[in-house]
Amino acid sequence: MKVFIKEYCRDVIIRIYGIDGDEHTKDFFEKYMSDIEGVYETTDEERKLYCSEAEYTITKAEYYNFFAQQIDNIQKGIDEVAEAAILRNEKTEDYIFDDECYVI
Repeated sequence: MKVFIKEYCRDVIIRIYGIDGDEHTKDFFEKYMSDIEGVYETTDEERKLYCSEAEYTITKAEYYNFFAQQIDNIQKGIDEVAEAAILRNEKTEDYIFDDECYVI
């Protein structure tokens, strides 16, 4: 998924894969990044103004750099859950509580 880094005025590609092996970057942003200061859905006006194709915007380079340093850890955690789920023959539905899925 493309993310616009406003301070750099450029798009970057971020990919986060879920326990099913498919890309779920947008799901991750919707679920875990929507309430974070400086992260929001890119508006149509911004896409036009900055010639961006991004779905989300991160306003500051500092925020993006911190997040970029965490992606490996995030993906490793998801992968470990996926491995455990395979061993226990679990499905994504097994990770739902109060209508919320707690893994990607």
